[in-house]
Amino acid sequence: MTPADRGGRRLVSVTTHLDQDGKAADLLARLPGRGDPAADLLGHLPAVGGIAWVRHGEGFAGFGQVLRIDAGTGPDRFARAAAELRALFGPADVVDEVGGWGTGPIAFGSFTFDPDSGGSQLVIPAAIVGRSGNRAWLTRVGWDRAPGVDETLVTAGSAGAAPDPPLSSTQALSADSFRRAVATAKAAIG
Repeated sequence: MTPADRGGRRLVSVTTHLDQDGKAADLLARLPGRGDPAADLLGHLPAVGGIAWVRHGEGFAGFGQVLRIDAGTGPDRFARAAAELRALFGPADVVDEVGGWGTGPIAFGSFTFDPDSGGSQLVIPAAIVGRSGNRAWLTRVGWDRAPGVDETLVTAGSAGAAPDPPLSSTQALSADSFRRAVATAKAAIG
């Protein structure tokens, strides 16, 4: 994606410590969700428009959307997606007061197994709550400037269909539910 493709806009992100930024803490207190995001990322994920990657309590919960990238089809869809991200993140203005793994702008990806099937996408969330070890942070992302706290709240409450509840390693399907899920998947595959 060239600057011309973006209308000359530049990606901007601001990452702040949750325990040191009163505005970030205020935002999190007003977001839908439950629990302390520094301790429970999935519990803080909004009911609408949320996406997460969490392992052993560490990871990211994002909401809102700055950009959705369609990676297309074919065996080169991964390389195209990586090139798009380099073109976006390379010239981005990044203010990162936390530093380290997972801070700054990130993209969540979902790729099809079949290279000829459509649906491979990357999403750059407008806000990301992250946790690694004893560090917790908030990253706000936007075009030409990072959104303010109130704008981030609007993003968190944006319209959309509520997703199914997340399935984690601590949740299991009953035997009947598992059989139905397998039958549905087999029917979809053909």
